[in-house]
Amino acid sequence: MNPIDDILISPDSVAMPMSLQENITHLDNQKKMTKSLLDGLDIHIERDKGQLLTINREVVKFRKELISLKRDIKSTTNVKEADIRRKITVENRQLELNKLEEKVEVILESLATLSVKYKELNGSISGLSQYSFTRGDWVKITAFSTEFKSLASDFGYRSADADEIEVKAGTLLPYLKDLELREQVDTPSELKKKEEVNTTDIKSDSSASDFVRLIWSYLISLYKASSNTGGNHPGLILFDEPAQHSMSTKSVNKMLDILSTTQGLQSIVVASFDENDETYAASVAGLNTNNFKLERLPSKIIA
Repeated sequence: MNPIDDILISPDSVAMPMSLQENITHLDNQKKMTKSLLDGLDIHIERDKGQLLTINREVVKFRKELISLKRDIKSTTNVKEADIRRKITVENRQLELNKLEEKVEVILESLATLSVKYKELNGSISGLSQYSFTRGDWVKITAFSTEFKSLASDFGYRSADADEIEVKAGTLLPYLKDLELREQVDTPSELKKKEEVNTTDIKSDSSASDFVRLIWSYLISLYKASSNTGGNHPGLILFDEPAQHSMSTKSVNKMLDILSTTQGLQSIVVASFDENDETYAASVAGLNTNNFKLERLPSKIIA
């Protein structure tokens, strides 16, 4: 039952050995450092090879000139072989430089052509990014935005003027003065703090009910916009207890009326109506009974 350590250091040693993972990390870093050094040496080697080729070329040139000078010493003519050798070398070098210059000019012309083409393509891309939606997309977005604001007004949205709401084309989310209209969900600690204070924030309650109206408007306008513009909405909306946050029966009645009279839409609304028949009667007042079907569920659905 004695433990066996995976290190060879004496137990009495004050040194702190690295763990297995720390050793692996250390070796990986050593490997990366060594590779970096080797890459640097390879660059130096390639540079030195280029210098060596230049030096060898110069050596060959001077050796030939030296041989020519030796012959000129023995010669009695006025024509120097060394001068001829230098002239030939200069002419050959000039030919090489002319060929290089021609290649550079061809490459520069090619780069100039590519530069013009790049500028044209870049301008085309900028134009595409400026108009990222097709005409059909704008028709759908406009139809959705118009329907959304109309429904929000019909449902009694009162936190602001419904016409001031803007549906951003990029996100298809409603904004009011560039602020996204989304419900603020409290964390458990924030809820506990509110319960301890035991105060009612009328503004927060009003905003909560208005956010529910926006949810109704958003879901129904999605279907309406899709139906009117040939979209892909499946034609089914399911609401689970939509009258939360103590919604007024007038707003619920308007929502049920729109759902029951919207052509081609199957809507299922599961609601308790505060378990009060009077609340249910007020919520469906004025609705054509032929447009909807009521299913009363038992007190316990699952038993």
